[in-house]
Parts: sequence; C-alpha cells; structure tokens
Amino acid sequence: MSIDIFLGILLGAIVITIHKIPLTLGGGGSALFAGLYFG
Repeated sequence: MSIDIFLGILLGAIVITIHKIPLTLGGGGSALFAGLYFG
C-alpha cells in the first residue's frame, strides 16, 4: 500500500502546461488516484 501512495505522490509531482496554465493533480489527489487504481 505504501508503494501505491509513493507512486501517487510521484505522479502528483508531474506538471503539464497547457497554454501557459500549469495543471497538476497535487499530492493528495494523485495519492487518491493511485490508491483507487491499485486497489
């Protein structure tokens, strides 16, 4: 389970810029997404 959270936090560190607007999931959102995906 801790691996899932770790991978989620790494995913949250990724920032995608579209038309000069940075988009990211953040730490909490990405950990939630990873937990749902790996669960």
